[in-house]
Amino acid sequence: MKKNLTAKILFALLLIGASIYTYALEIVKEESISIDKSKWDFAIEANVESQYMEIKTPRGIIQPFVIQSVNKAKGNIVLLNGGKGNINLKETSGKAGRANFLSRSRNLFLNAGYNIIQVYLPQDKQKGMYTFRTSNEHASDLQVVIQYLKEKYSTPIWVAGTSFSGVSAVNLATKDNHIDGIILAAVTVYDEPNESKWKKKFKQRVKKLGKSYQNMKIGLVDTSLVKTNVIYLHNKADKCATSKVENESDIVTIFPNANNLKIISVDGGSHINSKDWKRTICGGLSEHGFYKIEKKAIQLVLNELNK
Repeated sequence: MKKNLTAKILFALLLIGASIYTYALEIVKEESISIDKSKWDFAIEANVESQYMEIKTPRGIIQPFVIQSVNKAKGNIVLLNGGKGNINLKETSGKAGRANFLSRSRNLFLNAGYNIIQVYLPQDKQKGMYTFRTSNEHASDLQVVIQYLKEKYSTPIWVAGTSFSGVSAVNLATKDNHIDGIILAAVTVYDEPNESKWKKKFKQRVKKLGKSYQNMKIGLVDTSLVKTNVIYLHNKADKCATSKVENESDIVTIFPNANNLKIISVDGGSHINSKDWKRTICGGLSEHGFYKIEKKAIQLVLNELNK
């Protein structure tokens, strides 16, 4: 009983975003992993050290992540995988997460002098997260990763999400004032709390192609609570109904209290025709995933980070 009460108190302290983290970190596993430099879309030019980490969260589950660090890093970028959120963290060749925009572009951040932290599914969500992305529990899991990074590095920490993982980044930003900002790339916007109903609506929107952002939320998260910096990247050629931006003024409406909101737009890319979900118009190997224009898109983000 006492142990459960203590866990609940620690969990609550993390959620309220206290000025100083109070959770006693418990590292379960820490091991060095070597990088296979083959099969990358973009070559690794920097000297990189990689560590696989497992850390226990206040709710008692294991949260895995990998840190790829460079010498004299300018900052740290936490990458959240889109879709279900799954990626093989110990697969260190370019095959890991290639269908995801941020994952396949991570070497571009490394080469520019930023540490990359790639977060995997929590221990109890191995089948995917979906509506869990908007939960307090998910934010709490991520806050433990942020706390670890804060204790390890003195440089800025940004959290990046693309497509569905943008929901996770926004949810975290509403509860954590320790991050320096969030990077959102073709973020999923929807207004249906029920997962099965949302999937039905999603399919309807894909058919219609192009629903306005007006009166919509990012994963039903109260985005007015986001007070950190926001970099919002979108592709004018994106055909995915839940991320296509019709009017950039709608984005401003979504983040009325952001410390600084920078909207970046690109126009172009390519699309692979396939029945494979990862290659559809809402997958990573399409305009939605900035396919074939990754360097341009990432450089525009880097320009903002380097200011």
